[in-house]
Amino acid sequence: MGGAFDVTGYWRSKLNKKLSEYKQSRTEIKKEKLALIAANQESRDYRTAQKILQRIAQKIQQSAHKQISSIVTKCLKVIFREDAYSFSIQFEQKRGKTEANLTLTKNGYEFNPKEDVGGSVLDVVSFALRLSAIVMMQPKARKLIILDEPFKFLDQSKRHLVGEMMEYLSSELEVQFVLITHIEELKIGKVVEL
Repeated sequence: MGGAFDVTGYWRSKLNKKLSEYKQSRTEIKKEKLALIAANQESRDYRTAQKILQRIAQKIQQSAHKQISSIVTKCLKVIFREDAYSFSIQFEQKRGKTEANLTLTKNGYEFNPKEDVGGSVLDVVSFALRLSAIVMMQPKARKLIILDEPFKFLDQSKRHLVGEMMEYLSSELEVQFVLITHIEELKIGKVVEL
């Protein structure tokens, strides 16, 4: 027959093992709670930083919108006079990003430049948007714009107004333009024939 089984020692060993596991689990829980507190604080910090960045972005967007819409609207008014559109940009927050929608307004109605207006208006808008980008560039770029066959979709009846617009923009924004064209009405300023 074998030796006597030590019941007390067996249960004491099991109890000590469970007690050790319990202490280890409590230590892990404390670490996890501290990590959770730190993660929550970091999350709050990120949300605060995101709100600050969104406010800064909004101010920049408003400033850019003011400059861009002013230039585009002025160009449209010079060419189309009383029949001109006003230009604006609507900024929309989608999926954490800002989307810009370009809009033309006339007589209280909004028009999508991509779908609702003709080539004449698009010619002037696209020119004015490029001009706006150059004027707003940081650091300031040399303000020389070379245009190859611009305003080719502009109505012939409006082409004589391009010269007025270019002279106005040249003096107002201190921009020099070089136009390459075969259209007689667009040959303005100093003309070089090649």
